[in-house]
Amino acid sequence: MTIGIMGAMTEEISSIVANMKITAREVIADREFISGSFNGQKCVTVFSRWGKVASAITATILFDHFHVASIIFSGVAGSVSDDITIGDIVISHKLYQHDMNAEPLFKKFMIPLRDKIDFIPDETLTNIALASAEKFVLDLQKPTHQLHSALSKFDITQPKALTRCIASGDQFVTKALSHEIVANRADTAAVEMEGAAVAQVCDEFDKPFVIIRTISDNANEQAPIDFMAFVTEIAKNYTLGILTGITDALNRELKRAEKGCILSKPRTN
Repeated sequence: MTIGIMGAMTEEISSIVANMKITAREVIADREFISGSFNGQKCVTVFSRWGKVASAITATILFDHFHVASIIFSGVAGSVSDDITIGDIVISHKLYQHDMNAEPLFKKFMIPLRDKIDFIPDETLTNIALASAEKFVLDLQKPTHQLHSALSKFDITQPKALTRCIASGDQFVTKALSHEIVANRADTAAVEMEGAAVAQVCDEFDKPFVIIRTISDNANEQAPIDFMAFVTEIAKNYTLGILTGITDALNRELKRAEKGCILSKPRTN
């Protein structure tokens, strides 16, 4: 089984690629797809590019050309929930496109001709990702952890991992827009620019997926941190640690699985 690993930032992808046994590199549609294995798991790793259309194209190539069995997407996001802060990890429970509105022909947020608003990730893969993220943040609490000083730099003291609803749209979210998003859907926890589009591609290909987001800001135009420093010092290390835990679990499960694939189809609404 080969999995697709997508990252929203080149820095995050670099942390995975640096730890891969690379067998091939192929450029398609101006994207470099890197094949090989990561932590013993066969994979194709690629930078998603920003925005819904770009990331959807990338996901489609992973399925259509590389025939990956599933997609794991990792990136940063902004929080729109009071109980989620910088350094926390949000695993997708469901995703929707907050800028999709084809009213009055369809309900607000509904994807035309798909008859659905929410895209639901694979339950098994979600549980594996959450367990890996929970273990990762627990390890971060150790004073001897290699990220201890970086966490202190960004005032990250007790990061947590949880599954919540993620909203995607082709725009940076201001404070006013974040209030509008939550007013429309109170269950929204984080906002970003790719996840729900990748989820739609996975749904249409009938393939498992999970979206993993490290919270980098509070989804407003006055983010108090150096974003690129956060990605370089925190987010890319989160991605590496969580993906290592996920592939450890997949390797264990695959050894027990008679047919070599344990992932169920995405749940329906």
